[in-house]
Amino acid sequence: LPALVCWSNPYSLEQSLTGSEVMSLSGGPYELEVGWEDWTSSYLAPGNPYESSTPIHAFILLRTDLATGESVVLLDEGREVIPGWKRAGWFGFYFADLFPWVYHQNLGWLFVAQKDGEGVWFHQERLGWAWSNPGDFPYLYMINRDEWTYVNMDMNSPTLYDFAREEWFALNRKYRISATSNPSYGGYVSGVGEFYRWEQTTLVANASDGYLFREWTGGQSGNERSLPIEVFGDLEVGAEFVPVLTPEVSPEEALSNVVEVVQAMEKLTVVEKTQALVELLLFGKSETANFSLTGE
Repeated sequence: LPALVCWSNPYSLEQSLTGSEVMSLSGGPYELEVGWEDWTSSYLAPGNPYESSTPIHAFILLRTDLATGESVVLLDEGREVIPGWKRAGWFGFYFADLFPWVYHQNLGWLFVAQKDGEGVWFHQERLGWAWSNPGDFPYLYMINRDEWTYVNMDMNSPTLYDFAREEWFALNRKYRISATSNPSYGGYVSGVGEFYRWEQTTLVANASDGYLFREWTGGQSGNERSLPIEVFGDLEVGAEFVPVLTPEVSPEEALSNVVEVVQAMEKLTVVEKTQALVELLLFGKSETANFSLTGE
């Protein structure tokens, strides 16, 4: 804050300030503090000819909300603090040379649509359209998700709070959705990759010839081939495939496949795996392993 300071000797103010009280005055956006107080003698240089006088100093402090942007409501009227960068008290600092595109210190690039002080619309690549106002910000209402989020104003990269899941997350972080097949040659899973939070993908279990999809394991469960996923974090799933008897598969190959699949079933004990193999060889299906060589 700018300040005018003087000592009683040998300098003087254009307007004499007397009295020991500090007075606060205001007019429009301006605030003024005036007063005087004792000045500690240790601040006087040795041999000062006025050291026998009571050392005092008078001061004027002039402040204005307009100078800092504290009272600014409309973002196109933000106060420029350094070339290109503006400030509105409720919104913080933002780069505005490309307005209505602005770069916000905590949210990155935004498209701003604001007609009055009642509210403002933002469009952000990851959020879509969001709404807030000077009284609610940094709370944002996300139209696409029909829910509120909260912006962490202490982070330089966009960091938001998910109220439904009760957790903070980095808006620009990508999460990995991965899948393994058991056995590896029994099939593959499509729909894997890297995604941002809230993006959607569908995992599909694609069985190889001579195999059928059995179930999902790991981070998901179920036996439907198609598995819709809404991304909230890293996820790894397993796709279990089982062999089936077809005319294209030789008995030796089918038997080898059955043995390998059963031995890989982590949920079964050694005794259960042996029992499952016997059931499959005798009846073509196993209640213990919960699959059939005929695909039924």
